[in-house]
Amino acid sequence: MSQYQFRLCTPDDAAAVQNFLWSLKDDLFFTERETVEEITQTLFQEGGILVGTQYDEMVALLGYVYGNPAKDYQNKDVGFLYVVGLAESVRRTRIMLEGLHFVVRTFLARGTKTFRFHALETDKNINRMYSLLARPIGKERNRRGYPCNLYEATIEELAVALSRMNQDTQAQIGSAPS
Repeated sequence: MSQYQFRLCTPDDAAAVQNFLWSLKDDLFFTERETVEEITQTLFQEGGILVGTQYDEMVALLGYVYGNPAKDYQNKDVGFLYVVGLAESVRRTRIMLEGLHFVVRTFLARGTKTFRFHALETDKNINRMYSLLARPIGKERNRRGYPCNLYEATIEELAVALSRMNQDTQAQIGSAPS
């Protein structure tokens, strides 16, 4: 059983979501609180927000949209991971993989066919992880103009990759010295 709890947010959660994102402003390169408010509004209008909690404290956020943000959210068969925020205390844990499992189940239930996400070119860790989950399909700039690598997988491919990563992690945990 996971030590994290996940849930989809409603617009009633907007203030808590914005506060959490703003607390990660340096990691996410936010310079103005209004940017956080715009992102939150976009996520509620065009997709959804998943939060992960640990001991009733928000420690993770995955915001996604349906459609391609670079093309005014056209092609609703595409799910796009728009923003990820992790509290320092849960980085390098399984929380992002568990959260992605939740998002994949959400997309499968909705009939979404493809999942895309981008990573800053300079973020080697997230690019390494994303390359295990999907194939690179190009380069683009994010909404703030930073160069990013764009990745894509079908929902089924992503589900298989996540299961494989989960099994690998379980094997590592099982073989760890006690």
